[in-house]
Amino acid sequence: MKNLKKIHELLNECQTKSDKYFALKINETGSNLLGITQAQINPFSAVIMKKEQKGISIIGFFDNKPIKYSSLEDFVFTDEVVIAVDCRKDNNYKVFYQINKNDEDFEKITTKPQLSTDDLILIFWEDMQMSCLTFCSFDSERDENIREVITANNEPVKRLLRGITREFISPYFKINK
Repeated sequence: MKNLKKIHELLNECQTKSDKYFALKINETGSNLLGITQAQINPFSAVIMKKEQKGISIIGFFDNKPIKYSSLEDFVFTDEVVIAVDCRKDNNYKVFYQINKNDEDFEKITTKPQLSTDDLILIFWEDMQMSCLTFCSFDSERDENIREVITANNEPVKRLLRGITREFISPYFKINK
């Protein structure tokens, strides 16, 4: 439960000021984003995908279409998925998330190599003004987790981020359950 306190602190900061962090909440009816601006944003695309050796889980919305899928046994999505990304320290981004109701605490991704070469976390959101792709994977050459956050407010890069995300999640729209 040690990450739960950090998440609450980050969520409170996201609600009171905008800075180099954001919190994304996804539930059955939609999504909202805190921290990018003073006002809450309701992205029309907001999705998290977690791929690991034992399976894959995806939940969110892409172009306002819901997607919810898991190939893992005994996997139960939380009622509200909460994702927080802290970019205040350059080259030391922290990603917190909880998508499985069976997990007691939020998972935290830092430089420490807790991911394997088969693991991947993809977080994407987009509204009319901006797109953001957060990508986490393990770099075996450096023996560390890679956490990259790419934001864009120009159309060519927004289309690129959208296209990358679509490539990862499109097979699961067909088997959405």
